[in-house]
Amino acid sequence: MTTYQPNLRAFVTVLVIVSIGIVALIEKVPLSAEYESYRSLIVPSTIVSIVWVLWIIFDRFLWKWRVSRLFGLSNQPDLNGIWVGDIDRLGEENPHQFKMEIYQTFSKISIATRTEHSSSHSIRAYFLSDQHNKRFELVNLWSCRTKKRQKTEAFEEFKGLSQIAILDDNGSVILEDYYFTDRIPPTAGKSRLVRSP
Repeated sequence: MTTYQPNLRAFVTVLVIVSIGIVALIEKVPLSAEYESYRSLIVPSTIVSIVWVLWIIFDRFLWKWRVSRLFGLSNQPDLNGIWVGDIDRLGEENPHQFKMEIYQTFSKISIATRTEHSSSHSIRAYFLSDQHNKRFELVNLWSCRTKKRQKTEAFEEFKGLSQIAILDDNGSVILEDYYFTDRIPPTAGKSRLVRSP
């Protein structure tokens, strides 16, 4: 598995087609004589404006649509939402409730987690994919704030790394999170999460 890279060839192709369409439309728009000399400025600025707006719409919404997948513009899974399950630290045999919130656009992804005594947020999250962009995993470097293990009111902070497998279970997506931390002493564990309805 390697870091997922979007299909830049498909992006450039769509960008060129959209730009040609915009130029064709602008050329058909009649301008008064006083504005005709500005056509050479109007065309590029209009193309940039429209492409920018289209990028914002694509980045937030269109990448999830089936048509984007058909044209090869987006293969990454849509994991937006709240995921719930149990987390179990290795060697403790004491699973407890775990909630993961994923915020995702086409170009960015961030993760926040919460248990009864701790919360974390991603420092950096990114997708890994196989060579055909069919199987994905999510890597999350995170920072956590939790109550100390001793029965005190004090908190401690540490960092962790998760490798999250994205699995298909009879049409439902399941996330299997394997993690380890730099906590003293170091901890590791796993969680199994389903999307909250």
